[in-house]
Amino acid sequence: MKLPINQKRLSSLLKLIQEDRSKAHRDFLIDFLNSNPPFFTELIFLAFGNDPKVRLHASWVMDNALEQHPHLMGKLLPLYISLGIKSKDWSVNRAWTRSLTRLEIPEELQGQLMDLLFGWLLSSEAPIAVKAHSMEKLYQFSLLYPEIKNELKAAITSILPYGSAGIKSKGRKILGAIQ
Repeated sequence: MKLPINQKRLSSLLKLIQEDRSKAHRDFLIDFLNSNPPFFTELIFLAFGNDPKVRLHASWVMDNALEQHPHLMGKLLPLYISLGIKSKDWSVNRAWTRSLTRLEIPEELQGQLMDLLFGWLLSSEAPIAVKAHSMEKLYQFSLLYPEIKNELKAAITSILPYGSAGIKSKGRKILGAIQ
């Protein structure tokens, strides 16, 4: 799916994103996006774009906007998933995986996404938050596909001895839910 980018909207949103990085401004942007849904396409473009500072702030806004207004994703979900799968920026991936825990993923994208999330869960390079959100989404998938429960248990059990307090807590919670 090609991004239907409107250059005028992109330029306007970029200025707004760069204007301020406070929570109050983030909340202003979320309200703005809710009132102007076509701008959400441009936000996705900025969140997965080339500028690391813009990516970081745009992904933070995007995740929080989706938390409050999931309808903003609309038909952009396949694009959002494909861009997230290709992302190499852990700060963007943190916001992306967090948002995935609240989104219903189309069946045709679930297999590839599960593979990626299992890889990140077992990766020594993935940040704690990415692992925790990956664990949560994989648990959600295990409710749809009980056959992955054993793989998820094994993956969680293998990282628990070396995990942070957050990983241990999340891992124990999910292991308890799987039992």
